[in-house]
Amino acid sequence: MKAPDHDEVEITLFGRGVGECLVVHLDGDWIVIDSHQVASQKPRQPVALRYLDELGVTPHKVAALVVTHFHSDHYRGIDRLFDTCSSARLMATEALQTETFEQLYADDQADPLLGMIPNVIRRARKRAMPGGSPGFRALKVGTSVHVNGAGKITALSPSEAAVQESCVALAASLRTTDRYVVDKQLRDDNRCAVVLHVDCKDFSALLTADLVHDSAGFGWSALLGEPLNALTQAADLVKVPHHGSKGADHPEMWTRLITDDPCLTVTPYWPSSLPTAADVSRLRGHGRLWQAAPSSHAYVDEFGNVVSTAPTTGRITARRKPGEAAWRITTDGSAFEVM
Repeated sequence: MKAPDHDEVEITLFGRGVGECLVVHLDGDWIVIDSHQVASQKPRQPVALRYLDELGVTPHKVAALVVTHFHSDHYRGIDRLFDTCSSARLMATEALQTETFEQLYADDQADPLLGMIPNVIRRARKRAMPGGSPGFRALKVGTSVHVNGAGKITALSPSEAAVQESCVALAASLRTTDRYVVDKQLRDDNRCAVVLHVDCKDFSALLTADLVHDSAGFGWSALLGEPLNALTQAADLVKVPHHGSKGADHPEMWTRLITDDPCLTVTPYWPSSLPTAADVSRLRGHGRLWQAAPSSHAYVDEFGNVVSTAPTTGRITARRKPGEAAWRITTDGSAFEVM
């Protein structure tokens, strides 16, 4: 596969049983969103590095690395990505922007629950970017991830309310003096997951991470109620939230943020067999659907035999040039279009 043309927008999704990663090309720059390691390679390599190498793209072309939230299937290999992509700024949810967090994770050791995330964030704060700005940026609603002549990438979440509530919960966890409790609070706080909107002027994409349909004031309810998101252009390419689960589905998301008959891409999560058959049926009711890998590590074939599925990585690539009417989508590995 050859690299996209300079004016060609690309949004590629990788995934398998656990783990997902997005690689975005916009006007000559590359942005890697979340990190997923290739299971079949030893030592395991972040899939984004392998893909860029296959395209002949050098790592210094990566302008930003984004970690949408702190479940390990979204950040495995982030330390290697950060070290290799030496010109990239690291970005993560605003929930980390506390003095207490910096004090708590000041050492260089891997954390039992958060892996290398605290270490990489600490090092990113010391990375000098052009103009002298720091190499780490916290993301919340309205924050720009990337802006150039072809368009921009903007965070639609987390909301101010979600960040504030997360910080309150984090402060309460810190009072227990139990590091595990603090780690678990940060790891499992999906209300602060970062949703990104890719605006390419005459078309757009919605990259939804694992944001869930939470109680009023959080999750999709908060995103949809946020005034800064009121004029967001409807997207005709969507990375489906939270592996297609019903808990991440919000009716107003489809009517306000997404066009009719969009292209949908989804990654599976094997421990929960997501997306389920019911999830797939629901999603197919909204548009064409591509899945990065089967929903389970085993399936029953036409003869009634239980067949094991190897943990191969699937690739779903969507490309589009200015003036083109639709996305051109190709697949590789374990990825397939759901018919």
